[in-house]
Amino acid sequence: MILLLESIDSRGSFRLLRDGAEQFQLKYQNWFSSKAVTAYNDQQIIMKSKNIWMSKFDIFKDDKDVGDIIFNWMGHVIIRLTRADGKGEDEFLLKHRGIVSTQYELRTEENEHLLTLKAGFNWKKFKYNYEIIREDHDYPDVVLDELLIYCGFAANLHMTNSGMG
Repeated sequence: MILLLESIDSRGSFRLLRDGAEQFQLKYQNWFSSKAVTAYNDQQIIMKSKNIWMSKFDIFKDDKDVGDIIFNWMGHVIIRLTRADGKGEDEFLLKHRGIVSTQYELRTEENEHLLTLKAGFNWKKFKYNYEIIREDHDYPDVVLDELLIYCGFAANLHMTNSGMG
């Protein structure tokens, strides 16, 4: 299975391709803005900044606050999501790795490695793409795809804010 987050415009918007088939598109309001919107699994998902420093973001599904994306002081990203049944939260950590080649690892609270995003930059089009390497785990594709919405959003912001983009 080939997974790719592919940049689709100069604003940072991207789409997820699974074996060449588009799963969703995430669109920014303007160039790498602090607000992005997508439709996935029959729901509208919006991510927007919670503060002026753009270090905390709310995640809304159909106008209901269902989680947060938080950049911590170590440069990692915490993705916190309310469970669908409303009973508790799940937390994921997106860690930046590498100096020469940039990649991000997504891990669960229990430190289970779910996937790796390997960044590649297309100089002709001036866009980032992320090759996704899925680790061995029991998460279904629908959950993984939704996590990739948040990971792509966070990775783009990290690349932009750290001066890599």
